[in-house]
Amino acid sequence: MSTFTKLNISKTIWAKSGDPKFHPLLAHILDVAAVAETILLREPPQTKAWLAQQLYIPEQSVAQFVAFICGLHDFGKATPGFQAKWQQGADQDRRVGLIFEPKAALKQDRHDLSSAYLLQQALQSVIGDSDCCRSLAMLLGAHHGYFPKSNEIKQGKPSFEKAIWNEARTDLLKMYCQIVMPEMVYQPKAPPECQDTLRPPLMRNECRIRGATEEIHDAQRYYRFTLQRGYRPR
Repeated sequence: MSTFTKLNISKTIWAKSGDPKFHPLLAHILDVAAVAETILLREPPQTKAWLAQQLYIPEQSVAQFVAFICGLHDFGKATPGFQAKWQQGADQDRRVGLIFEPKAALKQDRHDLSSAYLLQQALQSVIGDSDCCRSLAMLLGAHHGYFPKSNEIKQGKPSFEKAIWNEARTDLLKMYCQIVMPEMVYQPKAPPECQDTLRPPLMRNECRIRGATEEIHDAQRYYRFTLQRGYRPR
């Protein structure tokens, strides 16, 4: 049985260090997913049709799938290096069993690079296609506006961390999937004649969507799109 309970993860691993005390990572990624879906549902049909063509998924799945991907941008915050940045947050992590030893495990604290590195593998359990997962992970690693290079993404590996951190991330992703995509597993697949699963225009567009969702979330911190859309940890 997992060392972590869903309640422990949702209450302890932090994403924002003030809200007024802190905002949990699970709540933050759900907020961003809800904002992204809200934006896309207001878009004209042409936008969703274009995204469906670019992603090779059914048009009716576009808003939910893109929202799901956008929310995962901060997945790399569930690492010892990032969690150690805020002492109060690290202390509460320790109380539920997360380990911040050895000190070498704290060296990698760039959550954008960790998101890109970790999601290449983690997304395969949801999406399946490894090429697509690599492309999506690269997009999410660029959520601060800079596309990391391959050698930089490798630097996002949370080396020396104890196995309990991977267990925590696995449980976190499982909860997130159950809330945002409870009944379906998408497998975007480019037709054989297409070499690139995700094309450069989509990469640029996704960064604009990510930037917009962050701005709305930060400007309306206490107005939870999560509650409006019905996304509630359960």
